Amino acid sequence: MKSSSCVSGISGSVTQKEPIGTGMAVLFCQPTMNDSGSENSLSEIVEGLRQQAPGLTIRVLAGAAGPMSARIGRHAAVNIVSAPKLRRRLASVLPHLRSYARVYKAIRWFRTENKGSLVVYANSLMFPQAVIGAWLNRVPLVVHVREVGTTYPKVVYLAYFGLAAVAAHQMVGVCAYIFRQKVAALVQRATRIQYEVIHNGAECDTKPTRRALDGRKRILAVIPLTERKGALDLMEFVVELKTNNPCMSFLLDIVGRIEDMNLYARCRRLLEQNGCGDLVRFHGGQSRVVIDEYYAKAHIFVHPSHTEAFPRVLVEAMNHSLPCVTTNAGGSAEAVQEGVTGYIVGVGDYQAMADRAGRLLTDPEIYAAFSTNAHKRYRTLFTRQAMAGRVLRVIDCVSARQAGQ
Repeated sequence: MKSSSCVSGISGSVTQKEPIGTGMAVLFCQPTMNDSGSENSLSEIVEGLRQQAPGLTIRVLAGAAGPMSARIGRHAAVNIVSAPKLRRRLASVLPHLRSYARVYKAIRWFRTENKGSLVVYANSLMFPQAVIGAWLNRVPLVVHVREVGTTYPKVVYLAYFGLAAVAAHQMVGVCAYIFRQKVAALVQRATRIQYEVIHNGAECDTKPTRRALDGRKRILAVIPLTERKGALDLMEFVVELKTNNPCMSFLLDIVGRIEDMNLYARCRRLLEQNGCGDLVRFHGGQSRVVIDEYYAKAHIFVHPSHTEAFPRVLVEAMNHSLPCVTTNAGGSAEAVQEGVTGYIVGVGDYQAMADRAGRLLTDPEIYAAFSTNAHKRYRTLFTRQAMAGRVLRVIDCVSARQAGQ
C-alpha cells in the first residue's frame, strides 16, 4: 500500500487553491437503506466528507430503499437500483441475477457522467453486484468490509471476501480482527491484497448528564435481544452483580429490538427466579434521540455480544464518557482500552463482567479516571471527522494510483 503521501490536500498545505476532492467523484454503494450499523456508518462518512471535502462529488447507489434514504439524502444524491439479495429460495435466483445488469448499467452511467474520475466505494461485502459492476466498468474500487465470518455460512463468506479481494483496488476493514480471521487470512495469502483498517466513527448528540435522583447506579446495554448478542449472559450478569454487591442499588436499561419473544420470556423468567425482576427494564427499539437520552442517564455501558465486527455502540458510549465493559468479540477489544477506558472479558464470562462492573460502580476514583479516558479516546480516534478523513485518504490514494498507471 502506498503511504498517505499520495494524498492531495489532506495535509493542510497553504498552497491548496481548490477545495479538497475537486474533480473527483465517489459512488458509495450500499445494499440496503435500513436503520442498521452499516447504513449509519455510511451516513457518518458522507456527512464527514461533506465537511472535509466540499469539492468532492458524492453519490449513493442503494439496492433497496429504506428509512435511512432520507437522512443520507440530505448530504448526497441517493439513487435506488433494485438489487435483491440471493436467498435460500429458488424464486430469488432470477431477480438476483437480473440485478447485476441493472447495477452495471448504473455504474457505467455514473462513470460517463463524471468523465472517468469516478471511484466506487462498496460499503459492504453484501453488495456483490456493485463489486462486479465496478470491475466490469474498469472503475477504481474500494471495498469496506463490515462483516465477520459468522455473518454468513463459511462458503458464502469466502466467496464474497474472495470476490472483493480479486476485484478491489483497495480493501478496507472496519477492524483489524476481520483480516485475522481464517477465511480472510486464506484469501490474503492467495491474492496478496492490500488493506487498511478504518474503525467506525460516530457523532452523537452528547446531552448533559441527567442521572436519576433515586441514587441508583444506571447500567446501559444497547443490543437487539438475541442469543448471539449475549442476551442471556446479560441476565446472568445482573444476577451475579446483585449477588456480589447486595447493598448496591442499580438498574440495567436494555435498549434494542426484541426479536425473539420466546427468548424475552426466558430472560424474564431467569430474572424472576433469582429475585432480580425489578433490576432490568426492556425498552425495545428506540429512535436516535431517545437512545442519546439513555446514554445521558447511564453510569457505565456493558456489551455482552458473542459476535461483532466493530460495534458503534462502544464508540457512542465513549462519546458520552461512559466506561465500558465488553466481551472480546471481534473488534470490540480495538475500541475499549483494557484497564484504561474500560474492561474486556471473554465471550460468555458474565462473572468477570459483573466483577468489572462492580469495580467501576463502587470505586469513585477508578470510575472518574475511566470516564475521562473514555471521552479522550473517542475524541482522538473515533469521531466522524477521523473516520471520514481516513476514507478520503484511501479514496485519494486509489484515485492517484489509478491515474498514474
